[in-house]
Amino acid sequence: MLVQQIQEGAPADLFFSADEAKMDTLEKAGLLASGSREDLLGNTLVIVVPADSDPRITATSDLTKPEVKRITVEIAFTWRAVVLATAVMSFPLFVRTATVAFEEVDPRLEQIARTLGKSRAQVFCSIMVPWSARGLTPGTVLAFARALGEFGATVMVAGNTRARPQHCPCRLITSSNLERTTSLSAPGRISSDRFRALWLSELWLTRRPKK
Repeated sequence: MLVQQIQEGAPADLFFSADEAKMDTLEKAGLLASGSREDLLGNTLVIVVPADSDPRITATSDLTKPEVKRITVEIAFTWRAVVLATAVMSFPLFVRTATVAFEEVDPRLEQIARTLGKSRAQVFCSIMVPWSARGLTPGTVLAFARALGEFGATVMVAGNTRARPQHCPCRLITSSNLERTTSLSAPGRISSDRFRALWLSELWLTRRPKK
């Protein structure tokens, strides 16, 4: 964002960036004073291992040793964090709808299936899920619509940078800031998708047979 503003003529006495690529862009464009670029700080990769780790890990090359069996997978600031954040925020909508749907299934059907030798898993898959489909389907649609528009939790655990794939609301905010304009197409699509999800859920609920 700052790089684009400088390229467009915004005045700046000092530009401080942790991204070498952005600094290279300004330098190639001739927007830096000759000889003024200086590397002030650096970063170091830190590997955390138990005190009694065997084998001994002292460098990144040691991670390729056959004795190393388990390496933790990064979650924060990845697409996995996006999935996790949206799932946590939208899951309550699905749970609430699914709970109501399961409670409306006649318990005698489950009891009959159990007397016929069905396991709990078989009862759940063959009785509970089909008979609760009219509630599970709108719950899934509503949860998806909620996840589609989630912003706060996504930014906290996954960040918001153009260098990586972005969630829809994050992409909208970034584009608006960079272009200094607010495009109605992106929020319009998100709002339209959420409205269709709400309409589909209401349609499923109104089509449920009355007991």
